[in-house]
Amino acid sequence: MKSRAIAALAGLGLAVSVAGAAYSQGIRLDRPVQGGQPSQGGAPSQGAPSQGAPAGGAGGTITSIVPEQAMRLLQAGGLQKGESLNLDGGTKGFRGELNGFKVVGIFTGCQGTGCSSIAYFAFFQAGDSIDGNYLNAYNRDRRFSRVFLDKEGSLVLSLDTHLSGGVAPAHITQTTSLFGSSLKWLSEFTPE
Repeated sequence: MKSRAIAALAGLGLAVSVAGAAYSQGIRLDRPVQGGQPSQGGAPSQGAPSQGAPAGGAGGTITSIVPEQAMRLLQAGGLQKGESLNLDGGTKGFRGELNGFKVVGIFTGCQGTGCSSIAYFAFFQAGDSIDGNYLNAYNRDRRFSRVFLDKEGSLVLSLDTHLSGGVAPAHITQTTSLFGSSLKWLSEFTPE
């Protein structure tokens, strides 16, 4: 059982690494981005969740979801140009754009009835000013998402969501929208 868990984690790491390398942003975060201001109160300025009935059901709670159903909820949260991915080792994922940024995601905790977690990622070229101080400042000042440098030196923004204990399907839509907002926050972030 322990070796099976280690193999699954190794496969997930490989899948994220391969997906990230192929989908890295061509933008630099070592200088301020010109453009719009953050929305009031940290609320998403684009890609807000729809108010209609959640995809895949009229309500209730879910503890797992199949990737095909999740794609509808991801799109309701703002994912554009979304497509499903079949990665090495049978791992399911997706890629697309949120608020103009390329993103990838991996479905984890998958068993016969569906997957119990979604991991969102966006990869950026890290400039010289992206160091431990920058990473610590972002992670200290922002909740929910986190940034880190991967083994190749790319800056990675990530966010995980889980369905453990049961959540409304709209939770996936709202988390997708939150990740879109996190991308915007990162692009505008300047450590103090």
